Amino acid sequence: MTTDDGQPLGRIGRKGWRSLWKATYEIFDGQDQKEFHVSEDNGWVKVADGFLSEIPLLGMFSGYFFNPSYSVYDNHGTKVAQIKNKNPSGAVASR
Repeated sequence: MTTDDGQPLGRIGRKGWRSLWKATYEIFDGQDQKEFHVSEDNGWVKVADGFLSEIPLLGMFSGYFFNPSYSVYDNHGTKVAQIKNKNPSGAVASR
């Protein structure tokens, strides 16, 4: 992520290898210092959504049934936000 004039604001990246169970990400600031980590709250939602999305016709409706949520934690392990996908077209963040 950068500003309009190209100054770095930060970046987000996956932690470790891609997991079949739960996704984990790290958020870094403009100086590449880790500020937060994001983890998927329920791995079963990801598994069910992945399975349903492979079924013809039903796959296009998977976002209506399985809505993943993610928790954001600071470097001290304090939960600072929760992100919930409320519908298939977007996510809503809550504190």
